[in-house]
Amino acid sequence: MPTYKYRATDDQGIISRGIIDSSTPQDLYNILNNQHLHLISYRHALAHRQLPFMRQRRQLTTELSDLCVHVTHLDQAGIPLLDIIADLITLATHTSLKQALIMIQQQVKEGHRLSQSLENFPHIFDSLFVQMVRCSEQTGHLHQGFSQINHYLNWQKTTRENLTKALRYPCLVGVMIVITFIIMSKFLIPQIQDLLSSLNTTLPQSTKILLSFSQIWSTAFLPLCFAIPGIAIMIFGVRHLSDKWHSKIDHGLLKIPLIGKCYQQICLTYFFHNFTACIAAGLDLLASLDLSGQGLTNSFLAMKIDTIKQGIHNGQCLSQAFKASNIFCPTTYRMLRAGEDSGTLPTVLPHIRDHYESQSRRKVETLVSVIEPTLLSITGLMLLWIIVAVFYPLYSSLNTWEM
Repeated sequence: MPTYKYRATDDQGIISRGIIDSSTPQDLYNILNNQHLHLISYRHALAHRQLPFMRQRRQLTTELSDLCVHVTHLDQAGIPLLDIIADLITLATHTSLKQALIMIQQQVKEGHRLSQSLENFPHIFDSLFVQMVRCSEQTGHLHQGFSQINHYLNWQKTTRENLTKALRYPCLVGVMIVITFIIMSKFLIPQIQDLLSSLNTTLPQSTKILLSFSQIWSTAFLPLCFAIPGIAIMIFGVRHLSDKWHSKIDHGLLKIPLIGKCYQQICLTYFFHNFTACIAAGLDLLASLDLSGQGLTNSFLAMKIDTIKQGIHNGQCLSQAFKASNIFCPTTYRMLRAGEDSGTLPTVLPHIRDHYESQSRRKVETLVSVIEPTLLSITGLMLLWIIVAVFYPLYSSLNTWEM
């Protein structure tokens, strides 16, 4: 879609400038006219400079959360939908979100439902967002759907920040270890090798191993720099070209000691947050499972959710289908069975979600508590090995000279 830079004036004569994606100049005129702006001039613009991807996504998530809070309060106050959207356009600072809201306002004025308009912007509003809005439209309680979406977005943001904070230090230590090892292998150890060779003394086994390892590393360094990314690209390609290998590789990721269990717990926590939000918004059971399964990044777990849906199609109750998937803890089955027996499944699901959230937090803390001392121990042992391998032959040579 073409991008236009425009100058326009409002009813008070105040000039405003901006950038809007529009299919034709006439559409640009209509969009501005709906905002009570009078077009003065326009021209085609190059694609405007975007923020870095991760920063852009964080800003979008924050603004979507603020959008949900705004809609929740204004809808409860009885403000008409078009006035709510007009306020959202004024408050939005994210370029893509602001342009999408302008187009949504136009479509709602033409008689489209809000969920239909949101569906036209999948890069901003995902299928879960759209379905929850559609369901809240059907029940007539728009604020409830946006309140659930806001809760999910806030949890998602908090989880991402906590993971980043927890893994920042171990990653920094790991990078420093690799850099230290490369510098010592490429520059320090060859100098030490020349010094030890000039001593004409028998080297201990630890020193011989260190020198041999340094020579191997110096020879294999460049091939490894190309081989490791090449293998990663090959695995990534195979994973996306074949559904069978996609599932096998994702299943293998779940079997990595410590990391696999932590990854699985986080994925299941995401699933239960989505599932709980969908049920609370009024979606039926199969639609909730379908949308929640689509949000999983691991294809093996997504396949297990498909087996749960198939089991429910075949007449199994929810707790039996979850138990047959063999990926959830026994507490999940018992709580689901209690919710089914008492008819309070929407009340039980938040407790299951909170249980998985606490478990995932504990597993991340355990992973970090293991990684940090492990990396420090590796660093200490590496330095101890180099010190012993270098100074022991030097000390032996000094003793020989004194004798």
